[in-house]
Amino acid sequence: LGCGGRSIGMLILPLLIFSLFGIQIHKISGHHRHIASTAPLSRLQARGKLGFGGGVTHRLTRFGSSQCQQTHPIRFASRDVLSLKAMEMSAEVTPQADSSDSGSKGASDRSSSTSAQLSEAEELAAKHSALGLVAAAACTPHPAKVKKGGEDAFFFRSSLNGGSIGVADGVGGYSEYGIDPGMFSRTLMLQTAEKDAQDCEESVDPARALQTAQDLTMLPGASTAVVLQLNGTAKAMKFANVGDSGIRVIRDGAIIFASEPLMHSFNCPYQLAYKRLAPNAQTVTSDAQTGEVAVQPGDIIIAASDGVFDNLFDEDLVKIVKTYIGEDNGNTEGSFSIAKSTAEAVASCASSRSMDPEYLSPFAKAKAEQQEGGFFNFRSPIGGKPDDITVVVAKVVQGGVAGAEAEVKQSNQAWEMAKASTLKLLEGSEDIARATQEALGAAESAGVIKAAPPAEKPKKKAEAPVGKQVYAQSQVDAMDKTQLRTALQKLGLPTSGKLAALRQRLLDYRE
Repeated sequence: LGCGGRSIGMLILPLLIFSLFGIQIHKISGHHRHIASTAPLSRLQARGKLGFGGGVTHRLTRFGSSQCQQTHPIRFASRDVLSLKAMEMSAEVTPQADSSDSGSKGASDRSSSTSAQLSEAEELAAKHSALGLVAAAACTPHPAKVKKGGEDAFFFRSSLNGGSIGVADGVGGYSEYGIDPGMFSRTLMLQTAEKDAQDCEESVDPARALQTAQDLTMLPGASTAVVLQLNGTAKAMKFANVGDSGIRVIRDGAIIFASEPLMHSFNCPYQLAYKRLAPNAQTVTSDAQTGEVAVQPGDIIIAASDGVFDNLFDEDLVKIVKTYIGEDNGNTEGSFSIAKSTAEAVASCASSRSMDPEYLSPFAKAKAEQQEGGFFNFRSPIGGKPDDITVVVAKVVQGGVAGAEAEVKQSNQAWEMAKASTLKLLEGSEDIARATQEALGAAESAGVIKAAPPAEKPKKKAEAPVGKQVYAQSQVDAMDKTQLRTALQKLGLPTSGKLAALRQRLLDYRE
């Protein structure tokens, strides 16, 4: 037997004892985090496995989600044990930002920017004093997952008024059953992005967008997820989170908001899944943590998978942001370049730390706390946690500023390119979804699983009226209820109903 590259033949007897008594232990080492015991089909349930050894355990990352409260009680406990020297960022991990990308331009550049004429969209944003987001993302797959692009996913939508970002992290344990965890997480994020785009002009409701996406992701697998949407006029960021990825909001070199994970147990986060396959899976409506955070221009919002937060402390993130933001936090110019450089630096630093066997990572510290006093606690864990690493960085900007529209456009072009790559990785997923529905139908017919409730029939679209309109809109609007009923009676039309229905009935009549 081997675990983490270490021989543990001496543990065969304990393993046999556990096997004889039928005790299942969640896997906490190897390359997968465990699947929550939510799937009704035995093949989708995690088998009990033991992991031993002093090295830090691994699990495939997912674009996780996180819960929003203060600071992570596991990742940041006993932080004072680490010396400041051990926490210093090396120049190799966080290279200095190029001055051309930092957004810190000279005074002449700023004066020319402020005196420039606003575009129509910028004028509209200025009229409402709206805040927007300019976002960018960076991904570094687990070394063993590079060819298939990892199992994380993301989306972002930059805007002069509002904006949104999201991260999902496919549960790696499903790969043991021949299921690509990345299929679920990528589809989940694309569905969320589509719902977000449909609703962005009407409402800011990340929970509704994510719940709709869960319902439409009809694939085997599971994922954690976190979605954030900015209400630009209210200057508040709303979020919905399920699982163990995270959110950080950084202002003036300090973290003003940090999320916490939603976990069943150590290394077993809350997970979203297709409910027909996993009726007991978490849902956004019932299990997500939701809330909002007031923001202002210059704030940096970070949403990332657990691959970032398992390998970097909050101090690391603040140092990276300071390197690329500088002192001019509120400057809109260069916002996309700043977001992109910051995201790449965070991903690079987390990846470097994850492969360091001597680094006392947040994950190693959390595991040590879990093992404290345990029977198989041979030595304290140490080392980074190799994982998929995905981070979306968004800068809060004043939408009604000259040049802001160009930054937003540049960001959204980057998302369109990332979306095209995601769609390419999802080739074949429609066939899998179709096969899944067929298998579920057969299982329901055989009584193996409970039949799904009948789908609601889509409402039939009303056909456009044909012929000459008898009454104009202005005429109908001027009529009271009695006049409307009189006119309808003359035409031989029903006269019952509310005022709005009577008016519409009269407008729809054609000769």
